[in-house]
Amino acid sequence: LIFTARDYFTRHDNDLYKTALAYFYSGCVYREQENYEFAMLNYKNAQSYAERSADSSLMGLIQFNLGDLLSIQGLHREALESYKIAEMIYGGIADKQIRCLSAIGRMFLLLQLPDSAFIYFHKGLELAQTIRDENRQSLLAQNLSVAYSEVKQYEEAAIYLRQSFNLN
Repeated sequence: LIFTARDYFTRHDNDLYKTALAYFYSGCVYREQENYEFAMLNYKNAQSYAERSADSSLMGLIQFNLGDLLSIQGLHREALESYKIAEMIYGGIADKQIRCLSAIGRMFLLLQLPDSAFIYFHKGLELAQTIRDENRQSLLAQNLSVAYSEVKQYEEAAIYLRQSFNLN
């Protein structure tokens, strides 16, 4: 049904927002089906319509999911760039920025750049503390614990693991 909606909105092209959403959700379906080529194509089309609609929230959503798609395929550098763009788009929307900062940190860990991962995890943790989001604080503290464990700084890892546990 989403493909039918996508085709309908593409033909009528009157509502850029709905057309972007239809392409976005089509991309999500293709991603679930592990048809990454068509998922990417639909996300790119969604991005084009979202940019013309000037809806920043939708542009951030698409960019973040592009990052997820690239990450699934092991394209961590490309995913990192998508997450960074999404974080910029979400400027001022703290909860969405936190998600992006966490994803950026994970990509840096996968790229074996722990110092950069620490910067983004800490930035996300500080933002989560600012808005008093204990769930995200807990997740970021877990991420920091993993990151510190990977560089064999076990005392720091334990501190953040306890912090995550206490928040959870």
